[in-house]
Amino acid sequence: MEIDALLEAMAAAVLAGDRAAYLALVDLSNPTFALEHTRWVDDWSGANPASKYSLKVWGLVIDDDEATGRMDVEWLVPGTGDFEFLRTTSYQVRFTGGPGAWRYAGELWIDTQVEHFLIHAAPEIEDRAPAIAADLPEIYDRVTSSLAYEPGAPLEIKLYQNPGALVATTLLSLPDIRGWNEPGEALKIYLNPGEPSVAAIIAHEFTHFICFDRAGTQRTRAPWWLDEGIASYVAAPYEESRAEAQLAQVIAWEASGELAPWASMAVFEDTPVTMWKFVYPQGYAMTRYVTEKYGEAMRNAWLAAMAIEMDIDQATPAKLGVTFDELDAAFRAWLPAQRPD
Repeated sequence: MEIDALLEAMAAAVLAGDRAAYLALVDLSNPTFALEHTRWVDDWSGANPASKYSLKVWGLVIDDDEATGRMDVEWLVPGTGDFEFLRTTSYQVRFTGGPGAWRYAGELWIDTQVEHFLIHAAPEIEDRAPAIAADLPEIYDRVTSSLAYEPGAPLEIKLYQNPGALVATTLLSLPDIRGWNEPGEALKIYLNPGEPSVAAIIAHEFTHFICFDRAGTQRTRAPWWLDEGIASYVAAPYEESRAEAQLAQVIAWEASGELAPWASMAVFEDTPVTMWKFVYPQGYAMTRYVTEKYGEAMRNAWLAAMAIEMDIDQATPAKLGVTFDELDAAFRAWLPAQRPD
């Protein structure tokens, strides 16, 4: 009864947009969860309020001052385009504090430790963790070698059973996504049962982690399309057909005059979801052009300059010797020559 009352109070705080009331009901002792969940709260208490939100827990197992169970979640966030409908999901969760002092403590995980990584798997998919752990050393070597940088801290990886659980615990306003990583947060991945390998997703998100680490555990000054472009490029060896399809799409957009303006994709929060389809392919294609034209070392110096010190208009002439407008013009001239025979 106390945990049911806790969930009712949590849902009421979300619907009221009451940040302080909600956080008072949560156990924030785990630093990673505290950062992730505080940002989750910032989303619905700020620009993206929820018009519907409800929680229900079942299958509770109570052991002194801890409890676990499966939580059902329903939510609706107006203004989310194709995802403006009542969405539902469920996942296993923890509560701490004991009778009279219960607090929500986030998702329930089964942990696996690997050098440079800590894997948290949802209990239903913990059998996928060993295969992923076996791939991590090669992914680590490939990504760090490509970027010529090794992070100073290990990366936490959270494996989700369904995309709804990933969204419901990240930002309620997101569309369905395969992966997520922000500074200081765990790398979050949805494990599609029909997808035998998630190496490409891990390589993509680990690239973000390294870029954040180089910037002092914060976002770089690079535009969002370039953040996604370098991550897609580094992950391309794990999904070559997708990378080639992205390049082909950008070639077609250039031919029909449909390339998106770079400035419209520069800031994640300001980029409409309808523009996301341009971000990854165009970012990948530009990164591929810069790498082939200038080489990895100059590309990495360009990216490093945008970690903290420079924006793209400053870093491009400083590290590549041309203005960004000149780089863009050369990129557009390069695209038609990449058409297959």
